[in-house]
Amino acid sequence: MKSVIQKIKRAIRNTEFDGNTYIAGGYVRDLVLKNKKSDLDIAVSLPQGGIKLAEFLHENNIASKPVLFDQFGTALAMIGKHKIEFVMTRKESYRKGNRKSSTSPGTLKEDIYRRDFTINSMIMNIMTDEILDLTGKGKIDLQNRVIRATSDPEFIFHDDPLRILRAVRFANRLGFKIESVTAEAMKKDSFELVSISWERKRDEFIKILLSDTPKRGLELVYEFDLMKYIIPELEEKSQDIYLNEISCLPAKQELRMSALLQVLAELPDRDDTIDTIIERLRLSNKLKAEVKLLVHYCHYFSSDIYSDDDLAIRKLIFNYPATIEDFITYYTSFEDTENWQNQPDKLGNKINVIQNELKNRTFPLNGNIIKQELGLPECEKIGCLMEEALSAWLLNPNLDKEELIHILKKD
Repeated sequence: MKSVIQKIKRAIRNTEFDGNTYIAGGYVRDLVLKNKKSDLDIAVSLPQGGIKLAEFLHENNIASKPVLFDQFGTALAMIGKHKIEFVMTRKESYRKGNRKSSTSPGTLKEDIYRRDFTINSMIMNIMTDEILDLTGKGKIDLQNRVIRATSDPEFIFHDDPLRILRAVRFANRLGFKIESVTAEAMKKDSFELVSISWERKRDEFIKILLSDTPKRGLELVYEFDLMKYIIPELEEKSQDIYLNEISCLPAKQELRMSALLQVLAELPDRDDTIDTIIERLRLSNKLKAEVKLLVHYCHYFSSDIYSDDDLAIRKLIFNYPATIEDFITYYTSFEDTENWQNQPDKLGNKINVIQNELKNRTFPLNGNIIKQELGLPECEKIGCLMEEALSAWLLNPNLDKEELIHILKKD
């Protein structure tokens, strides 16, 4: 990112952008914290300055052709492999009874006070590297590890209610506490999250779920009573969620989402409920299928249900070879949980044995062979016979085609 900054510096020297261009937001915060740097946001204190700078850099072969958002005075462009957002410093005003704001050019200070939190409000002059803390609280709040709204928190959250979830995400990611006035406003205004699209809420929530500390993040979600705006089916499940198991799992979306929804495993309409949740959050069908698979088999192989059913394990291995590694990782995370005590180790060993047994073996039948050998027309019965033959073969992979057909004829 330093090379990108240097390219911008060289390009704007002695132009109208010199002295009016600032690095804003998370990059400056992480620079002060000496953390890995965030994406680069550039603020320009000129009317339509963000769009003008992005176009200027494109004309000088430094940035890609920018995508413009004239309504907000912003632009997105690539410099090398980095996506950069360019904005003008702006102010926003609201008409009474209307949530939509009108945006107009503003001073640096007006722009800073419409940003979300003091720790994200510091800016750095790109030419001089001077860091400006116009709220007077950004650096102090970083030192004291505090999340605080830049101005009246009710205005900040009304401006964009998603900031309530962002406060949780930053508090969790950085290990900060949320300042009391900001926290009270979060609780008071959380209902405004109903106006935010599921996709935007999903993106913030997934960042919390895949963080290094998902347990604390989810505890904060429940502390501020936010789950009902994200996954309402889990609103009353705060005491039942498998928080420790989620924390033990790698930061893979399908694994942690499955562990989050494992609490729904005993519902009679479990699959329909999971479908509803995944579809509402606009997550992929592939993820939906894997989540349902992991939740189902983890529940089935709990100690109060499973009783050494080799066929179930063999079907899992045969039907879902690409998922078996994730299943072992997932299932093992429950080894210290009451309903699974000692099960994962035993099952993991058994899976390894069966995998070796089935390795390089091919099931010798298909629907056409069964139809020809048994003289059957196209019918649903063929599917049932296939299932019967597969079950017999999985329990004894040495059976060949003739032996399996004999079994089917006998039955």
